[in-house]
Amino acid sequence: MALVSKLDYAKNKPISASGKPEILRFRSDNSEYKSGDIIRIELATGRQGMHLFPQDSYIEAAFTVNCKTDTAASAVILDGSAYSFFKRIRVLHGSNVLEDTLYSNRLWNALYDVQRNQSERKGDTINLLVNPLDITSVTTASEFGLLGRHVATTIATADYPLAGAIDFTFVLPSAILGCMAQKALPLSLCGASSIYLELELESAAVAFTGTEEVNLQSINSFTLKNIYYNAKVVQLPYDIEKLVIESTDGIINLPCTAYKGELKTIASNTTSFNDKFAFRHSSVKNFLFFMQNGASAAGALTSLSITQRPRMNLKEWNLMLNGEAFPSQTINTLSKMYTELMRSYDMLTDTNAGGILDYNLYDASNGANAGAQLTEDELATAVFKRFVAGVDLDRFNHSSDTLMSGTNTVGQTINLNLLLSSVTLVNVNLYAYIQYDLNIRLQGGLLQAMY
Repeated sequence: MALVSKLDYAKNKPISASGKPEILRFRSDNSEYKSGDIIRIELATGRQGMHLFPQDSYIEAAFTVNCKTDTAASAVILDGSAYSFFKRIRVLHGSNVLEDTLYSNRLWNALYDVQRNQSERKGDTINLLVNPLDITSVTTASEFGLLGRHVATTIATADYPLAGAIDFTFVLPSAILGCMAQKALPLSLCGASSIYLELELESAAVAFTGTEEVNLQSINSFTLKNIYYNAKVVQLPYDIEKLVIESTDGIINLPCTAYKGELKTIASNTTSFNDKFAFRHSSVKNFLFFMQNGASAAGALTSLSITQRPRMNLKEWNLMLNGEAFPSQTINTLSKMYTELMRSYDMLTDTNAGGILDYNLYDASNGANAGAQLTEDELATAVFKRFVAGVDLDRFNHSSDTLMSGTNTVGQTINLNLLLSSVTLVNVNLYAYIQYDLNIRLQGGLLQAMY
């Protein structure tokens, strides 16, 4: 039994303003969308006293998938989780872009692997559609989270939707409308225009993969429908909101963190990479990257196009910040690569850190020839790879709530240097991201991104 922390009988919790929270469902513009479309959800502003709590709000939707097979009963698998549907997220206030992240599905799945361990993932099989199994123990593709509800039973060689619409929900990894926000969003004061959430859908061939047990010809498309942004809001009485606004001198700052991503290519038959990235922000908290086989990342039929992240025989790496090496000594062992990744998220003192990663997942490289490199990215081999590298660029750890203490890269150059232990015989996609401090300023009814 826990003891009370303080015997202070004179104090009690103050009573909050009258009223109750509301759950509002903001519906997408269209009733359904197909792979490649852009989902658009409008959040109306200007209602007096309305404040939205992004960390307690979430997306809901349902999906079906269409494919063509040579057999009467076949199956396809969603690669990773419901995150895989969305390859880009944008948040706008009117025409003013506040947040824009490319390759968001690959980033979100990578961070999920780093931050959520196996026991924590089990509940997420209900709403986020993650693989319920421990991928380190999978020996056949049929064990890899096959969703029996998706098995089709129609005639051979036909195009058909796999049976039934599957519902899912998740808290959006967004700086303004999701889990990376740090303060409530005062919708009542954003009177200049509505706020718009845009989610660009991935292609079906990338988001889904087939099994080796069936003769799958193609994965044609998927459809999302019944799409809502479920927002928790509270309506403050006029006098209370007036007091809050008066304390801000007319300017409200909403701190948060966001991500920016870029894609580069490592040409085949090379052992090194050096290129610069257009990451120009006043407070960069960390830099991370991972690599994927270019062919499988583009949607090879039986490959895990989003979640396969091989080490590609990476031997050592570092950044060049305005021509100066960072760290000064290259990161040149697997254990250092992992530990630097943990440090970039302030996880070194957290004994529960590291997510689902283990040595085999983190160290998995591609084969010695071009054919093997593609084959090992296919579901048929049950060789799963989850490598991701990162480096800490925050000057003070655990300071997100009080300081914008990241590295200033405005007017600076950021180059990534990689050295591989052997040549890669396929073109490699390199996805790089920064996490940066973002301040959303609300003044005169207009939201502006300050970074």
